[in-house]
Amino acid sequence: NHGDADGHRYTILTDTTWAYQSSEENNQAFGRPQSYVAGAVKNGVQFMIKDSKKYAATGGWGYGHFDNGKMAEQKLLDTCFPCHQAITQRDFVFTQYAR
Repeated sequence: NHGDADGHRYTILTDTTWAYQSSEENNQAFGRPQSYVAGAVKNGVQFMIKDSKKYAATGGWGYGHFDNGKMAEQKLLDTCFPCHQAITQRDFVFTQYAR
């Protein structure tokens, strides 16, 4: 959670997903194929920004998606909230954090 100069509180969540890539170097160390490392980024970088006033129409969350440093078109962003509505019991957030 963060705050701005006006005392408003907000939260920013970020999701980056990588493809699994076999690590030949690690596999040689283990003597068999078993090791994977982060490869190319999949599905860009996604953000959720909690601001209950600014994003009231979408459960208090704004959505962002970047591919290769470029913001996705609004048409794609408009698909975020309808999907997240399925998880209202966790404030529209799919990720569960370790406890």
